Amino acid sequence: MEHSNTDSNFDVLDALSNIALDDSLTLRDKKEIQAQQEIEEIIKTTPSEADQIDAIAAKRGWFRPQPEHYPTYATVKAYTAGSLDLASAAIRHAEQVAANQRQFYSHEKARERWGDPLPEDEIPVEDNSRPSTGNLLEELGYTILHVAKQTPWRDAAGQKKLVDLVRALKARPDPPPPAKMTKALRNNWSWSVWSELSMLSPSARESWNDQPGCGAGFSVPEIHAWANVNAFIARITQAGLAGFWMYAIWALRDALEEEHLDYDLRHKPEKAAKLLDAFIPAAAVWIIVMGRELWEKDEDLTPKSRNEGDPARGGKLWKGKSAFCKERWDLWATRFEALSKMEGLMAETREIAAEAFASMEKIKGTAIINPPLVLLGCPGYESFSAANKAPMAAMLPHIASSGLAVRAAAAEDVDVLVYNGQVKHLVSV
Repeated sequence: MEHSNTDSNFDVLDALSNIALDDSLTLRDKKEIQAQQEIEEIIKTTPSEADQIDAIAAKRGWFRPQPEHYPTYATVKAYTAGSLDLASAAIRHAEQVAANQRQFYSHEKARERWGDPLPEDEIPVEDNSRPSTGNLLEELGYTILHVAKQTPWRDAAGQKKLVDLVRALKARPDPPPPAKMTKALRNNWSWSVWSELSMLSPSARESWNDQPGCGAGFSVPEIHAWANVNAFIARITQAGLAGFWMYAIWALRDALEEEHLDYDLRHKPEKAAKLLDAFIPAAAVWIIVMGRELWEKDEDLTPKSRNEGDPARGGKLWKGKSAFCKERWDLWATRFEALSKMEGLMAETREIAAEAFASMEKIKGTAIINPPLVLLGCPGYESFSAANKAPMAAMLPHIASSGLAVRAAAAEDVDVLVYNGQVKHLVSV
């Protein structure tokens, strides 16, 4: 789309000329300021935020799809737009990979195992440097993550389409090993490409270098893109398609466990609020999307040897162990509450912090006492479980109007009888 905002173009040219003539700035400073000016122009002249994110990704050099070389991006965009059905999208991606793997078989065996190839216009165009299977899979991973950045996290239906695509890819059978298997081929990760989503984990790890303050800046579209992709990773984790639990700790640590102070960036004073505006939404979506699962997860991730890294370590404000635990949850909740009232943050940031805090309070408040409680009086009794010693009153919404007796399994707990929503007796065991 062309734009005819001549005055705006002249403003940018004047600004860039002034930067070039400023001898007090280093070359790196000048490049960063120039990039910021150009991104401001992209935002100003590009109506759609998804298109803004696309253009900013190209300007920043993010890990992203390469539509000029591969058809993957166009395929996924067509699927998310509704012009291509899920089965067709999954099959097309799988056939692009199969097209490369046919080289390990005779013509007859390849046809038996893989079937006839798709038409040429539906697989990557062959040139002097035919893309490898790894390149195609990497492109698929980058494409899914890039489209996730463009899909607002509150658009649950839109993000669900991407989750469904990942689920369909994961359900596809892994390519069978060739008859003449070598050790190198046996150890090649691509043989379990679908069942283990081998293309997604490395792409995600590299894409996480493009967070605000690293590969990305602090413009609103970049902040939104970061929250969107975190929400998507949370959704596929919640769905059991992949185990990106560590990414939750990284997001929550960056936003809630560090002491963000005002700082000087490229000779330009910056406020800590800029970092918090970028990090808080990405942390909050983990709570909003899968807070219940995070509350219930209790896992010590402390390294077992000095040779191991410590990716689950805390920030300066967390003095506990490297773990998912209730004490760390409480710190996160306290920080969300404080940040929801912090002056200097964008209203949008304060609102999502408050939303995350409210969600955490609700999750904790409706948890049932540990050990599990058993409802008596109905066929195939039902168990309620939780991990905290919450007040007995927190249990009642789950059993109100049940007319059933509830007996706790531990002597420190109590018997409760609820009938028509009324507590009839509350006696220590």
